[in-house]
Amino acid sequence: MASVVTPTKSIRVSSPIDFSAKEVADYIFNPDVVGTWLGSQSRIRKRLYSHTILMQVNLNQHRSLEKGVLVSLLWPARPGNPIPAGIYQISISIPKKYGNSVVNIRISPKPGGGCRIRIQQDNIPIKSIQSYVILWQEALNKVRQLLLQAHNRYCRDRQAVILVHGIGEQRPGQMLREFMDNIFDRDAGEYYYIKPDYVSSLFEMRMATAPKGHSLRPATDVYELYWAHTIQDTTLPQVYSWLVRLIFSRRSKIPKTLRNLVGIARVFLVIALIIIVFFMVYHIPIGLKGVGGSIFIALVLVLPVVLKTFGNYYLVNFAGDAARYLEPRACNISRRQEIRQAGVEFIDTLHKRGRYSRIIVYGHSLGSVIAYDILSLAWAHRSRIHKPTSHVRSRRMMALENIVNRIPSNRTELDLNYVQSMQNKAWLEYKQNGFSWLISDFITSGSPLAHAQWLLNLDSRTSFNDLVCERTFPTCPPQTESPNIISEHSNTRQKFTFTHSFYDPNSDNEDRQLSVQVPHHGGLFAIIRWTNLYFPCSGLSLRGDPIGGPLSANFGPWINDISLMQTKRTFAHSLYTKRSVEATAVQTLRRTLRLEQSLAYYASALQQGD
Repeated sequence: MASVVTPTKSIRVSSPIDFSAKEVADYIFNPDVVGTWLGSQSRIRKRLYSHTILMQVNLNQHRSLEKGVLVSLLWPARPGNPIPAGIYQISISIPKKYGNSVVNIRISPKPGGGCRIRIQQDNIPIKSIQSYVILWQEALNKVRQLLLQAHNRYCRDRQAVILVHGIGEQRPGQMLREFMDNIFDRDAGEYYYIKPDYVSSLFEMRMATAPKGHSLRPATDVYELYWAHTIQDTTLPQVYSWLVRLIFSRRSKIPKTLRNLVGIARVFLVIALIIIVFFMVYHIPIGLKGVGGSIFIALVLVLPVVLKTFGNYYLVNFAGDAARYLEPRACNISRRQEIRQAGVEFIDTLHKRGRYSRIIVYGHSLGSVIAYDILSLAWAHRSRIHKPTSHVRSRRMMALENIVNRIPSNRTELDLNYVQSMQNKAWLEYKQNGFSWLISDFITSGSPLAHAQWLLNLDSRTSFNDLVCERTFPTCPPQTESPNIISEHSNTRQKFTFTHSFYDPNSDNEDRQLSVQVPHHGGLFAIIRWTNLYFPCSGLSLRGDPIGGPLSANFGPWINDISLMQTKRTFAHSLYTKRSVEATAVQTLRRTLRLEQSLAYYASALQQGD
């Protein structure tokens, strides 16, 4: 008996979207998003010949899930592909009784901005045409609704950046204006306005506001946490005693890039000491004494002037800030306390204003150490502030712990992009669970934390590693509860979270409690992405930045250490925000600040309940 041929046709539906093709493509084909517009059980993976599940219409006009195969993937479109660059397209083949049906989903840019989504399906029975049109039109309507919600959230969104300046006689607003002039490009239409700072207690301070940009950059307020005025009355003996302690530290503590320089300083000091002793002890001929006496008198007259000029300007004004803040002596504690308290209060005020959905902290030079301390103290102060909520889940937080718990035989190269993506999702989850913590990113540049074992010591008896293990210095990832090494034969799970319980505000049962996993008191960098920029330093020429360097060896492998291009400049410590000198460094800094968010960020935040 001859088979019956089912007459078929093709259909096509399309819809304009205000976002760019790349933003839409990255979002709607996210595995967590596909089910929201193609059906809750639909599955599409952006992998050639992978299996898919799509909602289809059968011959009885009923909808059902059909399995298929992704047979074509243009992602992203590139020159040389059979379609123009900038177009994203996938093709899925679905077996049918009357022959394979192919679904093409195409996202293409529009000349005036935005994009167009087009869904085409071939080889459809004529009697099912209307049902398929309705099916795909509903899918497009859901996409438009999701993107409209994301766009509305973007329009309401506002973020803040806190700048913490480094050493030197910084003036109020100096770092703020340099940052804004270099990170934001007025020639590209990125305007900003300088306004009074209503958060700082200093009347000298100003803030900057950059309105929403052409890309998905929300309105951004930039503040400067100014601290230079708190460190005054530094004396040369205080600086000298700190420098001598550093120079004569154990070799194992001195950074490798600075060992030769420190060795030369040691030799000069020893030679100077030998010469002084020699002139004091041994008999010197009268003629040589006359020459030596003349030189000595000249030194007596000139050296104090040189030392005073050099010492007051360079040592006191620059090294003096580091000596006073990094050295936890009794005479410095009040200064450290004043700076840290001002920083914690500043962060508390930004949280309480309820104006921002996200805060980024950027610290340069000694400011990175101050910012690190302030973040650690602010986390201990407000990380358990909890608002009533019933949205309780810890899936993302536990996924971070799973990364730490990979056994050595299965350990692969650490993908920092994946880790930082998971940290950001855990941060959204933490906020959704009702905890008041808005800081998502910490960026450091030219940071002395690279030499933490040399600089950050409580005393000679307590090692830096001991302070890390006891969580005085938080790491990224956080120190775990179980210090034992995980092996294939061990069931011990490394944990940096604990169970936090609270009463369910939406339950009639007053005794009903909910629980959620949260990081411990030193676990802030479980949900804060830490990125560090540095110019590599080369030898005694001091080309690059001898103060900065990689941080992962001291503070954990989840820190994204970015080595900038080898600069030709000597002592490039102040060039991280100088676009006219180091344009690549400024571009990298802007990228790590993540001022522009993706469409997926706004939409996923809606799904997270933020």
